[in-house]
Amino acid sequence: MILLCITFWYTGIELSFFSGVYTTALGRINSLDKDGDNAKKFVGLAGMLIGIGEIVGGLIFGILGTKTVRWGRDPIIILGYFVHMISFLLIMINFPSDSTISETVKKSAYIDPSLTIALISAFLLGFADSCYCTQCMSILGTLYADNSAPAFALFKFFQSIACACAFFYTPYFNLYIQLAILAIFASIGTLSFVIVEWKLRQNDNEQQQHIN
Repeated sequence: MILLCITFWYTGIELSFFSGVYTTALGRINSLDKDGDNAKKFVGLAGMLIGIGEIVGGLIFGILGTKTVRWGRDPIIILGYFVHMISFLLIMINFPSDSTISETVKKSAYIDPSLTIALISAFLLGFADSCYCTQCMSILGTLYADNSAPAFALFKFFQSIACACAFFYTPYFNLYIQLAILAIFASIGTLSFVIVEWKLRQNDNEQQQHIN
């Protein structure tokens, strides 16, 4: 459970990022609006695409649930990891670094801010989050089938604490620092989950061999 708590912590950090930090930063980059110089009108659209990403991921992994169990949960977590890394990279090159700490964005991004890239990033954030959350719940249901309520409560506890901590530091750290924090915890959290999944699979194989 200790290893999984690292993954739970990461889901809380990235929850705070896509639910509050990302959309706030987007609304401050008025150059995204080529007509009216008011990017805040795109915040709702970005939030909708985050939700669509969550729905698409949930549907895919729900419909293919029987097959994903056979393949293991680690491929989906690794998929979510790479999708998150792609979204973080797109956000880094598309958004100025001060978009998270300043009401008036003064610095330049690596490229001219693109609304298309911003909305694609929003979808990817939602999709990757669904990869993590669905598989975290799946592995808890497997490991603690007879005592699932406390396990799920612990998941939400660590996720909520991490989310609160992230919201505390977000006004003080620029975008690039926050993306670096996300990338570090994503790497550690993904590795922790994969280790638990492999150990679980190894134990299942040993039990199967013992039965045979």
